[in-house]
Amino acid sequence: MKIENIRYSSSIFYLVFASILALTIHLVIRLNFLSLWGDELWLLFFINFDYVDLLKPGFLEDPNYPASIIFFKSISDLLNLTDPYNLVWANLLNLLAIIYSAYLIRKLFLFQELILFLSLIFCSEFFIRTFFELKSGGLILGLASIFSAFFLINFFSKGEKGLYPALIIGSVLSLTHALSGLFVTFCYFLMYFNIKDKRKYWLIFFFFIPLVILLLFSNREINDFHLALSFKHIVNTGGFMVPVVLLIILSLFQGFSDNFKLLSQNISLILPVIFSLIIIFLYSYFVMPIFQARYLITFLPLICIYFLICNKHNFEKNKLFLIIICFLSALLFYGPRSAVPYTNFEHLITESHKEACQKEPIFFNNTRSGVNKYYKKVYETA
Repeated sequence: MKIENIRYSSSIFYLVFASILALTIHLVIRLNFLSLWGDELWLLFFINFDYVDLLKPGFLEDPNYPASIIFFKSISDLLNLTDPYNLVWANLLNLLAIIYSAYLIRKLFLFQELILFLSLIFCSEFFIRTFFELKSGGLILGLASIFSAFFLINFFSKGEKGLYPALIIGSVLSLTHALSGLFVTFCYFLMYFNIKDKRKYWLIFFFFIPLVILLLFSNREINDFHLALSFKHIVNTGGFMVPVVLLIILSLFQGFSDNFKLLSQNISLILPVIFSLIIIFLYSYFVMPIFQARYLITFLPLICIYFLICNKHNFEKNKLFLIIICFLSALLFYGPRSAVPYTNFEHLITESHKEACQKEPIFFNNTRSGVNKYYKKVYETA
């Protein structure tokens, strides 16, 4: 009877996962029909410049790194893609990176645990809304997934495996965003104490790479609008990854049954995320509010991995609940949200050419950035 129940629950589990795949494919395709928004236009403006210019510190007049621009520019040049609605599919390479990360950790998890890992990522705001944009989100999530997998492999092999791939992928991930670099440095710091031979000294050299990149590309005055840090703002971040939050709550609640043994045994795995968040919160409180839910995309894979490990003893009991929550979150929450554009740029162009708007000024949230030049160019030629 118990075997029959397991087979029945497994059949439902796989059916729900198939539904998740079909739903996310539909939502991503629909997302591609939305109007481009400001950050995507910013990237498209700079994609026409030479690689040498893009690598010059300060050329972008923006604290963002040029990695995502170079990524899309390389795909555009290689495949001769000029239409942004086609170029965005370059993020399929980043999707392959996420799937490959699941393959890398296959020996540490059950097959169904790997499926739930993918479901937790796919059924989040980070994937459904952010991943398939002409921005850095897809590149960050893809690289962070592979880096987190090698960090996990290094952790469980006591430093014997995964070091050199982690150094390479971590360095590339550091090129995508300042907070990604912060995360990588903390991972390197913890890996140093996990490795017992002379190979650990490589980590000292690579530890400074994210810091150098930060000094070169992010040491810029920021004039954008920043949302003030508040408890409500932090709590609302959970809305970007509802299934993951429920997994965390389940793991913490069930931790009472074993005196938090699994949680404490593997606490080193989640320390890079904890340390990074502490730095982000302190900087946001005392210097400038830089905390944004979108920036936590770097941490998502490792958070999923850690709490799946903590949930191992209760996986059979929780797997159906969690994967159904994944599906419902995508269907009822992230799906409808993804249908609403951040900025309907095409509508703005149409409205701007009406007689009533001819003499009205156009405002930009950051007049020093390159995006206003792109806006002006498009408005003038539309």
